[in-house]
Amino acid sequence: METTASRSGKLPGIWKTYDNSNGLLAGVVRLMQDDRGMLWLATYGAGVACYDGIQFRYYSTDSGLAGNHVRRIHQDQDGRIWCVTWGDIIHRFNGERFIPNGHDTPDVAELVNMGRDASGQVWFASRDCAVYHFDEDRFIPVVSGVERVQSDIWAVYRDTRDYFWIGCREGVHCISGAQRRIFTADDGLVHTNVRAICEDSRGRMWFGTEAGMSCYDGTSF
Repeated sequence: METTASRSGKLPGIWKTYDNSNGLLAGVVRLMQDDRGMLWLATYGAGVACYDGIQFRYYSTDSGLAGNHVRRIHQDQDGRIWCVTWGDIIHRFNGERFIPNGHDTPDVAELVNMGRDASGQVWFASRDCAVYHFDEDRFIPVVSGVERVQSDIWAVYRDTRDYFWIGCREGVHCISGAQRRIFTADDGLVHTNVRAICEDSRGRMWFGTEAGMSCYDGTSF
């Protein structure tokens, strides 16, 4: 369905809505455009959808996904497509199907989430807050783990100083070499449940939480 924005306060142009009437079968959680211009959608209930500008193609449990509720999708710097389903199962797309982690990479079976940094590198976090990257068909550890984190891991990010940030329900872990620190509400975070992380052009870190957003300048919030 297309509508023309003509009322005061709306941006000019044509708005087109995608829903069941033209092929979009479920709500969209995440969007990602790959290096070929294809739009990939992480949906809640229909798996992964790939839109080529004309039609949607779906990848669901019939295509290898562990479940049809998808929480995150990325393309790494080598062109590989990755997604995470609810239940913390990471999958890699082989061009036809999604392969759950552990089926062809048994060396790391407890990866639970991933994030993409500004350079295009995708980083993977395990339940014990170790960080991995994928190279030559295997996961390579770049940050060793700690005690098992007893909460969901929502976000993984590497900043321009090569610090790794892992957001979870208990705050945000900052990892630099062998040094680790966890920031919580006691340090100034607006809320401990950190779901999104990014770095701005001034090197400040931004953390999205369920109660608002916090900015860290390297010294304080």
